[in-house]
Amino acid sequence: METSGSPGAAGRSGLRPAGLFWALLLVAGAALLVAGLWPREPDDDSAWDAPDTTFSPGPRGTKALFLLLSQEGLPVTRLRRPSYDRLPPRAALWDLSPERLGPLERRWLAGFVRAGGTFVGGPGPVRDLAAEAGLPGPEFLEKEGAVEEPGGLDVQVERSWSIAGLGVPARVDLRREEKTPVVADFPLGRGRIVFVGITAAARDDQIGRGDNGPFFARLARRTGSPLFFDEFQTGFGDEGLARLLASAPYRWGLLQGALALVLGLLGLFARREVARAADPPRRRRTDDQVAALARLWRQGDDAGLPLGVLLSAAAERARGRLSGAGGFEPFPEWVAVVRPELAERARDLWSRAAALAGRARPPAGRARQAAAEVLELEKEVLAW
Repeated sequence: METSGSPGAAGRSGLRPAGLFWALLLVAGAALLVAGLWPREPDDDSAWDAPDTTFSPGPRGTKALFLLLSQEGLPVTRLRRPSYDRLPPRAALWDLSPERLGPLERRWLAGFVRAGGTFVGGPGPVRDLAAEAGLPGPEFLEKEGAVEEPGGLDVQVERSWSIAGLGVPARVDLRREEKTPVVADFPLGRGRIVFVGITAAARDDQIGRGDNGPFFARLARRTGSPLFFDEFQTGFGDEGLARLLASAPYRWGLLQGALALVLGLLGLFARREVARAADPPRRRRTDDQVAALARLWRQGDDAGLPLGVLLSAAAERARGRLSGAGGFEPFPEWVAVVRPELAERARDLWSRAAALAGRARPPAGRARQAAAEVLELEKEVLAW
């Protein structure tokens, strides 16, 4: 009778030393590969120096722009995977990084824009998207000098890119002195491409210069809603390994090899714990966000920005009271439902306030009066 320490028992219940060595070696190699290709998380030390990402509070990041648009009442979201084909048809996707688009990303992005979406980006992504869509190849020219904003905003940049060769722009928001477009719209299907030749002005170290902040806030308001920042292109996506395998020339062979390796490891070792998803990125909140936004408004000297925020908040409250059934102007519609005798007054107050909010630097006194009249009317309807 054999005991547990006999050679026969060891041969039946354990692994041979050579097999155990190779199994551990394979596991270690796979772990090193995954660790080297795993995408950067927002909490990494490298986030401070990372450029053009809303996760970075450093001088080259765009976190201040993300917070500004959030405080403006815009529905802003970080997109961490290239699921462009699943975005809402009237959404706006912002990509302020110079990174080029991959083949699959170009195809999905072109389909998103043709279906009615808006893409906002700089020279690199716009060139790739135009090529995928079959548009004429655009030409970009980098140059020093001032830029002009038709609405009178003081946009301050040291250098800018102009665009030519993509057709006649449907709208120009920023141009050089020689009238070449720097920020302009180009139609594509039912959507549009918005070229931004001053992406550096959106960074944290330049967003507070002149009217840079108000300019990007107004650009965001008109490009679409909801608004997504493409963090996949900045390196903060959550599908780094999947993207590499999807773009590999022999991806199916690699997939079959990986499957064989996994089945072999499962035959050697029992699973000890269930897989779990990575923790979502933590959203940091600071106590001085409101003070920073107020300081930005004060420096911009534009009373239309806070008025626009107040009107957006009043419209959202009215839409909620209508159970989401409000139309283009939910506030006057809500007043007409609750107090029909005040409907005409509500429409008049709302149209005058909206016109003031859309102007460049409206008179501060008139803006305050318009906001007060709308809020007083809301209180009067609620008190009824």
